[in-house]
Amino acid sequence: MSKREASSPSASTSAAPTKRSRATPKVNRIKSPSPAPSPPHIQVARLSQEHPEWPAPASKMQEASEFLRACAASPPEDRILLVPDKDADGLCSGVIMYRTLTQALAIDPSRIHIHLMTKGSNPAAEAQRDSMAEYGAKWIIVLDQGSRNSPPLVPGAEHGWRSDHPEAIRTMVVDHHWLAQGDPGPQGCLMLNACHHKPVATASLLTLVLCRPLWSPSQQEEAQTSIDYVAVLGTMGDLSVNVDWDPPFPDLVPEVKKWTKKRLGSAIALLNAPRRTPDFDVITAWSALSTSTSPLTILDPATNQHAARLYSARDAVSLETERCTHTPPKFSKDGRVALLRITSAYQVHPSIAIRWTGALKSKNLQVVMCANDGYNPGLVNFSCRIAQVAKKRGEEVNIIEVLNSFADQDPEWKKQVMEAVGGNAFNGHPQASGGIFPKEHFDKFYELMQIGVPPDGSNRAGEGGAKGAKNKMPAQKNNLLAMGFSTSPKTKQPQETASS
Repeated sequence: MSKREASSPSASTSAAPTKRSRATPKVNRIKSPSPAPSPPHIQVARLSQEHPEWPAPASKMQEASEFLRACAASPPEDRILLVPDKDADGLCSGVIMYRTLTQALAIDPSRIHIHLMTKGSNPAAEAQRDSMAEYGAKWIIVLDQGSRNSPPLVPGAEHGWRSDHPEAIRTMVVDHHWLAQGDPGPQGCLMLNACHHKPVATASLLTLVLCRPLWSPSQQEEAQTSIDYVAVLGTMGDLSVNVDWDPPFPDLVPEVKKWTKKRLGSAIALLNAPRRTPDFDVITAWSALSTSTSPLTILDPATNQHAARLYSARDAVSLETERCTHTPPKFSKDGRVALLRITSAYQVHPSIAIRWTGALKSKNLQVVMCANDGYNPGLVNFSCRIAQVAKKRGEEVNIIEVLNSFADQDPEWKKQVMEAVGGNAFNGHPQASGGIFPKEHFDKFYELMQIGVPPDGSNRAGEGGAKGAKNKMPAQKNNLLAMGFSTSPKTKQPQETASS
């Protein structure tokens, strides 16, 4: 099987009957039985005065719906390419889109191809644009891959998605990562971005709100069993299993109760594990999810032929996370950033940053960063999360602004690093950000943050004596046992469900 065949599901992923669809209402023996009514359309966006527009601009939601309907009405020889991100949220948004296209809009599955990014790459990278162009697709939908201004995703996309040009390629980006107001994203694309509408929807939730209305009234039960649980998995993958389903979010609490948080969390951990391994085995996670009919079929080896690889990846990632967690942090001179530097072939830096957010209590701390120089040769991948102590102080920390405040100290260098990475220096969300720098650029950023440099007036800066000792603030203690970590790796640890 070729790489393209391996990454393009050819079989329909329609859902098998579940307890809900098999349940038969009790029939009154006197009255004639009547068929059970189809479930009503789910209110995918519960709007109010507080949230009059959500999850994205109404005009863009309408255009995105028109895009999908036009795609469905296109000639049958037109190929369609889906490009979902590697994490649970991205994969779930891809499956929701795929099932909507094939089941709700009746597009032949053979027309649809799936492209998964290579390790450490993004759609703006020249190699990835070349790879996407090789499919010869007329319609391209990129999901949860980040938002950045860039050249056209493929040659022909520059004509725009409404163009009648014979060589036009219609492209759409569905995303929730930060993009400045007014920025267009890739040239010629339809940009559907949720980042400016709070509470910010995950990519899978944005995709559900877009796609659910495209299922006809007679398809509501099919939609319920095919894509609602997938949206729950993706949303919890980014926001944790304890996410609140309050308005404007759709009411998916019945799905949570049906499958339980424990099982949903376990399925998310399995889906996230392969992309964190050195093998970057995202295709296994995609295959397991796209052929699933419920969260249970992901967990059960009897119904998931990929389960063994998923469980093996999860356990390996758990051990590596535990090994790297014990790295002691260093602080920036101003105390706003705590940095842990690790060397690992695994993508464990996001999980480690999350683990340390509640352990550090410094009075000025805002951001916990974990930087990994072993994940991609010659590159440093770093992930940042907001320190719990800053939240307790009531501070609204914007990580991207904090990181830019250091980078802006050397505008010429910042320009160089943006050219090197092909877009914004820092990507993600204000509450969960990061980036990928060539090592020499990260070393420069390390200097700009003044990591390990003692603050002015501290004893470490050379001002000793009794007076200095008397006024000295309590030292930051990094007690691993107090943090709940053992002094040696455990064989098994629960997986973090937050995305990176």
